[in-house]
Amino acid sequence: MFDNKIRRTPFNTSFANTACGHIDGESWANDNTFVSTMRALLFNRMPKESRITFSTYSYNYAKSVIDTNDARNVFNAVVPKIEDDTIKLIVFNNVGSDSVVNNNAFLDFIEANIEKRYPVKRIEKITSYFKKTFRCLCYVSTEHRQCFIFTESIDLRMYHYLQVGILAFLPWYFDKESGTTEKEIALLESLRMKRSDRYMECLADIARECDFRSEYTQRSLKGIETRVERQEIEALTSRISDSELTIEEFQNRITSKLSEIRDYNIRIMGLRAKIAHDEENGIESEILNYFMKHKNRLFLEYADDNEIRFVAKDYLMFWDKDIARKLFDNSTSVAYNCGNEIRGPYTKEEMKELFEEIFIRKNFRIKVCGAYDFNIANMRVSAPSGYAYSYEFDDCLPNPHLDRYGCLGSYQSAITEFMKNSDYIGAIEQCIASCRSLNFADGPVMNALFRSWYKIEGSANVRCIELPNGEIVDPAGAIKYMREQKGEENGESN
Repeated sequence: MFDNKIRRTPFNTSFANTACGHIDGESWANDNTFVSTMRALLFNRMPKESRITFSTYSYNYAKSVIDTNDARNVFNAVVPKIEDDTIKLIVFNNVGSDSVVNNNAFLDFIEANIEKRYPVKRIEKITSYFKKTFRCLCYVSTEHRQCFIFTESIDLRMYHYLQVGILAFLPWYFDKESGTTEKEIALLESLRMKRSDRYMECLADIARECDFRSEYTQRSLKGIETRVERQEIEALTSRISDSELTIEEFQNRITSKLSEIRDYNIRIMGLRAKIAHDEENGIESEILNYFMKHKNRLFLEYADDNEIRFVAKDYLMFWDKDIARKLFDNSTSVAYNCGNEIRGPYTKEEMKELFEEIFIRKNFRIKVCGAYDFNIANMRVSAPSGYAYSYEFDDCLPNPHLDRYGCLGSYQSAITEFMKNSDYIGAIEQCIASCRSLNFADGPVMNALFRSWYKIEGSANVRCIELPNGEIVDPAGAIKYMREQKGEENGESN
């Protein structure tokens, strides 16, 4: 019984691992002989589709664990679960003065319980065979093709000697009628020798018959051409799919481009028809005619072949009277409190009355203006904020939606649609409509409006209120006018 550790054998080379992958397991104390011996004895006996796995467990519990715990818990702690096609070596590895007592206590416990809990049968001849060297219990389950081996503390010498019993550990793989070969007997006998040389020679002798390299060569090269060709088929099939997707993408792009070309041609035909119509009827420009017709409210600031900039000038006409009324009836609203106290020679009540004259009763009117960049080439209209209006608009309030925020609101989509349809007059009319609108529900715009109204911010002109007599005044002038009207009324009543 040799005691040197063996890690490398003819049965754990890379070729052997490939050929014997179905016979596998763990090392014990970094020694690989158990799996190597199994492979030498089972390689030509086991069907390739079967499996056997060797695993090891080591415990050093004291006898008191058995005495102080429930038997079921102790059993579950030291006996692995039943698993098909396995050999499990469980070593009770106590050392010291009480080691014999502790190890035997656990072996006695196994002997008394395992057959009650697992469908296994004890192999008595294993215990008898090894009893002079170490105590060993062996149980097998033919149903699960499993073997449990329980031993007291063993060393490498005993571990190697234990492998002599592999024939008995796996009885379902050994036919008594066929018996064992001379080389297998020689291998088993070598495990009892004091030196490992003979064991390694026997392993090498059996390994040569197994011819793992040829086995590996056959497994690796069998049908290699077919495998390579099938891989090429898969690769080519994938490339075909990619090419088909590319073709489909190109087809979609071509279809899209053809649709664009059709739309462009339709557009060209429409433009040419319009040009011909205008030339035939002596129409130089619809835009020019419209500007000349409305020269008192449309003021051209700049023009080239792509873009014109103009200012619209008109009266404020569109707002929500109900929202305006709620705003003016609320004494704490932004109409009266927009960052500073009301400035000017008037009271909050007078200012409310002025708002109602303008926005509720509509006796006074507000003149407004707004600047627009009208880009014909790109079919886009925008409102430049903070525009520097000339003296011609000193009697107008720059619409705060446009002047402060460059916002066209819901008019933007309508303007864009008119531009796409080359209806430039319709687009200009929508610009004028946006200039004449005020959204009382827009908090930031209202704040900007009333800060200008009270001259908290002096950049915007507020001399924009047209009185019934046609005079243009600021809020203070309008309130003065209302006072005078009340005075005349009081005088007539007296």
